[in-house]
Amino acid sequence: MAVRETQTLMDMFEQAGALGNAPFMSYVDQLDKAPAETMAYGEFAARAQRVAANLYRRGVRRGDRVALVALPKTDYVTTLAGSILLGAIPAPINHHFKARELRATLAVLEPAAVAVDDATCTTVRGAIESFGDAPRLAGISGCTTADVMLDDPATDYPRPAVTADDPALILHSSGTTGLPKLVLRSHGSIGGFLDLFAGYFGEDEHLLNFLPLYHQAGLLLNVLTACRLGTDVVQTSRYSTSSFWTLVDRYRATHVNLVSPMASFILSRPPADDDREHSLRWMVIAGRNDHWADFQDRFGVTGMTFYGSTETLQITSTGTPKNGPVPREILESVGAGTYTGPVIGDLTEFRVIGQNGARIDAPGVPGRIEARGQYCFSEYFNQPQQTKTAFTSDGWFVTGDLGYTTPDGALVLLGRESGMIRRSGENIAPREIELVLEDHPEIKEALVVGVPDEARGQEVFAQVVLEPGSRLAADDVFAYLDENVSSFKVPRYLEFRDEFERTATLKIKLDQTATVDRSAVHDRFKS
Repeated sequence: MAVRETQTLMDMFEQAGALGNAPFMSYVDQLDKAPAETMAYGEFAARAQRVAANLYRRGVRRGDRVALVALPKTDYVTTLAGSILLGAIPAPINHHFKARELRATLAVLEPAAVAVDDATCTTVRGAIESFGDAPRLAGISGCTTADVMLDDPATDYPRPAVTADDPALILHSSGTTGLPKLVLRSHGSIGGFLDLFAGYFGEDEHLLNFLPLYHQAGLLLNVLTACRLGTDVVQTSRYSTSSFWTLVDRYRATHVNLVSPMASFILSRPPADDDREHSLRWMVIAGRNDHWADFQDRFGVTGMTFYGSTETLQITSTGTPKNGPVPREILESVGAGTYTGPVIGDLTEFRVIGQNGARIDAPGVPGRIEARGQYCFSEYFNQPQQTKTAFTSDGWFVTGDLGYTTPDGALVLLGRESGMIRRSGENIAPREIELVLEDHPEIKEALVVGVPDEARGQEVFAQVVLEPGSRLAADDVFAYLDENVSSFKVPRYLEFRDEFERTATLKIKLDQTATVDRSAVHDRFKS
């Protein structure tokens, strides 16, 4: 497929609108039903312009932030695009967040408006009720309980002149302290990445996306990539292993993104004679290397992956699908590490740093990974101190990951340098959960760590010391967490302790929680 250079997202939206009645996006709410919504490219362009005009009439100006806290329907995408057309900066936020999490994120973001739907309006309103200058709630997807609607037939708004260096988008990234980190991305960094990724695709491609649009992989690698290519994308409300191949066949999907542990779940289903009779050509895959190899062999689908993050986008790549599957012997040669390939092109680079602060050039020697290049972010929005500590004095971004290089220059990931937990593709800050637990009047102290899990990569393990005389039960703790944090952050395992072992400086010793005896703790899935 021909690749053109994208200077700004405005350029991309303008070119996409010229495709007229060509299908762009469908939203599937019930997986066994036809799409609840469909949208062609011409309609997308018209609706985005209407959103821009509505936001302008309601006081939103260039550089203002517009938070999106809603389900990933077609209105979500047109609201994001309309904000960009106005020169405002959209900021997708997890629509599963509870009021406490939303309050912390919105306090940093300071948005002029928050786009909400019927599923999120009440929670968002509760989150901002204590704000002195609360943003206006803008109803989308038919929401009538917000402060204003974005459906007036207006189309008049000032068209800003933007460059590749201007801010385009803010993406949420978990911080190791539990505080939100808001990654500011420019038009040029996103456009350059979309240009690169578009080159991986062939002709007559059809994308199927199970990932949420507040997630970089869902938004950039799927919806905005489809817009960049001028092809169609089917967005589902959720992922389902039992419906996976049915949806692939129904929508003639040629490409999907599988975060951990999706591939493992699909592989767990019984083999069938028609395992290779489908439309899927290739996938971006994350998870166990052996399951990646097994998936390629069983289903005849080429898998590729790359190393990156919300802050860096793509640093390394295992190659385009046009090169064919990554050989099993390469994937299995790195043991428990994750093979991510070498740097592609000259737009980004990484280095491995040892404990003494010196660069490690020898293959096979692990160290801290640092990165820099065109796709790297420049700052955390409204967080100068976090921005300062994120970079070295010579301008390299400290990723917080550990890894090593192979003799041919590929990067192998080993895990996180910090205690960040990565469960099913979601980053979870242990300190955030600890703070919530310690806010409970009957919990004296809490410690949260990640423990290995074959299906999800890691599971969340919480240990708590209760206040004297407390009769708090495990079910009480799980219920309390369900009320205060997103479901994917709620620990699976819980243990009550009399006290924690401590270091000489009275810090809790973390090595006491490296593993968990599942028979001796409370399991949320079995309670």
